[in-house]
Amino acid sequence: MHALKRTRLMWLAAVTLMLALAGCGGSGGDEKEPEPPTPPAPKIEPAVTQPGTPNGDPASASLNNAGGSLTSPDGKLTITIPEDALGEPTTLSIQPITNGAPGSHGPAYRLLPDGQAFARPVTLTFHYTDDDVDGSAPQLLGIATHLSDGTWQAIGGPQIDEAAHTVSISTSHFSDWSTFSGLKLFPTSGTVMVNKTKELSIRYCVAVADSYGVIPIGETGSLYNCDLVVNSKKIIAKDTGAGDEEIIPLPPPGHPTWKILSWAANGIDGGNDTVGRISTEGVYTAPASVPKNNPVAVSAKINFPGGSIGERDLLLVSNIKVVDEARGYSGSVSGTITVRTSEYLTTTEFTASNIRLERDEALPGDLMHYVMGAGTVQQTMTWRDLTVNPPKVRTFHSSQDSEAGAIMQIFDPVRSQGPDFARKFWLTISGFSNNVTGTPPGTALALSNFCSEEQVPLGAGAYLSYGDDASVLQGSFNRTCTLPGMPPQEVSMQWSLQIDEPVE
Repeated sequence: MHALKRTRLMWLAAVTLMLALAGCGGSGGDEKEPEPPTPPAPKIEPAVTQPGTPNGDPASASLNNAGGSLTSPDGKLTITIPEDALGEPTTLSIQPITNGAPGSHGPAYRLLPDGQAFARPVTLTFHYTDDDVDGSAPQLLGIATHLSDGTWQAIGGPQIDEAAHTVSISTSHFSDWSTFSGLKLFPTSGTVMVNKTKELSIRYCVAVADSYGVIPIGETGSLYNCDLVVNSKKIIAKDTGAGDEEIIPLPPPGHPTWKILSWAANGIDGGNDTVGRISTEGVYTAPASVPKNNPVAVSAKINFPGGSIGERDLLLVSNIKVVDEARGYSGSVSGTITVRTSEYLTTTEFTASNIRLERDEALPGDLMHYVMGAGTVQQTMTWRDLTVNPPKVRTFHSSQDSEAGAIMQIFDPVRSQGPDFARKFWLTISGFSNNVTGTPPGTALALSNFCSEEQVPLGAGAYLSYGDDASVLQGSFNRTCTLPGMPPQEVSMQWSLQIDEPVE
């Protein structure tokens, strides 16, 4: 796969070189400039998903050749049956189902009876809200149906009524249906700390037959995939059917496709020091202080060359809230530690809900240290004596308030001790054991998302990454830890923490 990536990149470099030479002219003024080579067709496979499962109660109605209409229980889908579409009285139903359509939002719908045919086309009208087009635009909405082979078929030419907030198509059969956004800015919203960065990208849907187009502009009946990501410099296929990412060449000159014209922050091209700056690569850098107009509307202006929506510029907007340096995190942590030997089995359950971790100090090497400032860590230990049958069971409870309960350390994106620590963190909650076999009295038991023995020598392997944004820490951890002088511990841990927003 790496060879494939190099081939793609070499082709892109060759095109760039040829275009540069063409721009410089040549010694023969009448000589025809060579055309750039035709790009290799990117290998994009159509998305395949499992059928949805029922998700709520259905809506049903018995209609005849007089026609009529039927609306889903949530009011988002209306089926309009024209006169003489049905030859005999028929009970029609709309069953909400889980949605696997690429680029979708909200539920999908199973129209029953499955495969029901009509003498005249019926109209499917989907009602959308502003939330449904966050990061996108109504003109980019499409409608797709799920085929028996698991692929999705986009229906060309959807009719969009922006005043009524609807998108509709005509069909002559019943099956599973969903709306989707053909092109969307991600994330649609988020949080970033002052002076920190957040990368934005555009994900879009392509027809398998044309890996540069956008589905709402494409032809009827195209199979599609929504796993492509683009910024101003490159296209990345997240799922190419080969099990890895690959770089797709940018469209050749003259290819009619959409393009990014500019990036802006609060309507200012490129932004400024007050609202933050946005690069041509889609990387937003927050200002040094929280701006007055917050969240900041970070936008990408895109242009379409034509197609069913006509040539136009559209604005995709993501609302990014800028917060001051985190004074603390709030949330919950829970998990279990299981220790088994030939003589005993202990299971210790930890629960820490509605806790607050406050920044204690900034340690050398851009390491932030947090301790628990509010909340309670509850601990329940169940000990089973396996030397007798049936096993003897004893249960102990304890709880600790405030700073006795949890510690967290977060490494900055730029780590002075070495890049292996960039964007890493660890989190531990602790409790004090009772006097039970195998656990000395007063011993502190720690539930942590890393194993301490893996820290020798210190390295990033045992630390988890918080990704691009440390304002939200969510995840889970399952690992066997072997501590010096103790039997193996099976550790399972879950956490959900978010920085507290500054007081206005």
